[in-house]
Amino acid sequence: MTPLSDYLVQDVHRHLKPYYANWPPDRRISIGDFGRLKDDHFAKKSNIRFLGINVEEDNVEDDISDPRSSKYVFRSGNISISEFGGHAAGAAQEVLSGKAAIEIKFSEANSILFNAVGCVVKSIKDPLRLKKDILGLWGETKWDDDWYIVTQIVEARSATLIVSSDKGASIRLEAVTETQRVDLADAGLKLRINSEDKIGLSMVTETGWTPLISFSKIRRKRFGGSTLEPHYLTDDSTEDVDSFQLRHDLLRMNKALDEEFDFGEAS
Repeated sequence: MTPLSDYLVQDVHRHLKPYYANWPPDRRISIGDFGRLKDDHFAKKSNIRFLGINVEEDNVEDDISDPRSSKYVFRSGNISISEFGGHAAGAAQEVLSGKAAIEIKFSEANSILFNAVGCVVKSIKDPLRLKKDILGLWGETKWDDDWYIVTQIVEARSATLIVSSDKGASIRLEAVTETQRVDLADAGLKLRINSEDKIGLSMVTETGWTPLISFSKIRRKRFGGSTLEPHYLTDDSTEDVDSFQLRHDLLRMNKALDEEFDFGEAS
């Protein structure tokens, strides 16, 4: 059986390119972390600082005074959300104890609701210098061309992640404090689970997450010209020469590595 985390990381990347899911989302991740990427899962190896390369974060001064600012949201599959007010009548009020609440229904298995709000994006400050440093390490055989390096992270004030385990799944979330309605775009709103059925994974209004990351990577140039095209546009299957052999040949001929290799965003 395919783990739910596999559906999650693949759907997050498909909907929010160039970002990848940081799994688990409360894992500590930093600009300059590097490792391998397999099936959209990032396996951290180390941080580039331990290779003698200092990296600085771009000081992002987003205005997050508005709790509804900057968000990354998607819903996969057929998902419906019904609202219940604090004074809803009938059965809904009995079930939800009079609290403002929502009920989320999933018509398919492995459907995902991803909701990260109050987000701040942090990026590497000097990507051109990093490119030079990485190509330098590559030339000294201290870097592998299949390593991905984290060059951007998204930190969320509040994040909710729900995955259904079967069709017909549902979950009801209610506000912890008094509020007129549940607004998933409000990073200051705290929710709790009232009930759930056929839910495989539920993390609700969690704080301190870094749910999204993006990478840069060494790649072969296309058409012999300099490019910063996203990695997914590069067709590695057309390469006739092994990258390590090409690196060896370029160094032997005293040619610059950037004649054949580039470094940029991996999408």
